[in-house]
Amino acid sequence: MFSTKKINFLMLAFVCLLVFSCGCGEKSKPGSVISKSQPAKAAPTLALNFAERAVDVYKVTLESSKGVEFEGEVPPKSSFKGGKTGSDIEIVFSSEVVSVDQQGNAVQKITVNSVKYTAVVKNNPVIDFDSSRDKDKVNPLFGLIGKSYTIKMATNGKMLSVVSANEIRQAVKGGSSTHKAAQAIVSDKVIAQRHGSVILPGDEKVAADTTWKELESFDFGLMGVQSYEKVYTVNSAENAQVRVSMEGLPSSEMAEEIHKEQQTSNFSKMFDNTESYEGRLVFDSAAGKIKSYSEKLEAHWLAVDPAANKKDAKGSPAALRMSVVKGFSIEKVD
Repeated sequence: MFSTKKINFLMLAFVCLLVFSCGCGEKSKPGSVISKSQPAKAAPTLALNFAERAVDVYKVTLESSKGVEFEGEVPPKSSFKGGKTGSDIEIVFSSEVVSVDQQGNAVQKITVNSVKYTAVVKNNPVIDFDSSRDKDKVNPLFGLIGKSYTIKMATNGKMLSVVSANEIRQAVKGGSSTHKAAQAIVSDKVIAQRHGSVILPGDEKVAADTTWKELESFDFGLMGVQSYEKVYTVNSAENAQVRVSMEGLPSSEMAEEIHKEQQTSNFSKMFDNTESYEGRLVFDSAAGKIKSYSEKLEAHWLAVDPAANKKDAKGSPAALRMSVVKGFSIEKVD
């Protein structure tokens, strides 16, 4: 007979397969808390500078994936099949400043110039789109090209609101899975991720070793909600070019939100886990523009079957690994 531990491990493996078959967990922002160290008096600022009719071109990439791998002796026809599920999205867009209010906040018109979109489910490709290919001009995702929406941005990089997105949303109406992928790209949530993922200290002066912090949380589904304190550190501030590194550290400051997920997060206690969350920012303080920013979160969980070396372990995995990767980057290309 299988031991209780053995049965528990098999149940764990099947649950992981179910989790793996669903979409990746989403990033959530219940709130941002920013604190700053004391910089030198003569130093640049990290605040966006908006000028009416100014046009800039940016490339943004969003990476989201999760995977399951089984280790040990697994028969070819076994239900224990691992793989990767996720998507990679690259969007090049033009940003035109329509108006600027007295606080320096700007309404911007965003026009989509090009899109690349790939998606896989359990290692099987389900979407492979590139707007530069002639054959993809009949794809519902091509409806995004040349269409626009407007947003309101604060000088600290926070997206305040989606002002209007009717034009671009009408262009991708439909019920197919590809239509829904296009619709997700222009949802309020994903628009905010694309334009509001870099929070700056604003008009405060900064210098080398200046730091500021922001709280952010990720929902990993059955693995629970994890809160991180993103610590930004200015590495150098010379010739109007400010270079900043970011390290995300597990935080308990969102205790109330995590407590709500207590039952779910208990599931993760069956695993050993490792994680890393890092980023890099290059900011042009003279122009008041982001030159580039990238961040990546990688989380891995490992569970080992305590009965893996016993005779009744044949035909079932000895261990299973789960992983989640979340990546974001933005680069000024013109």
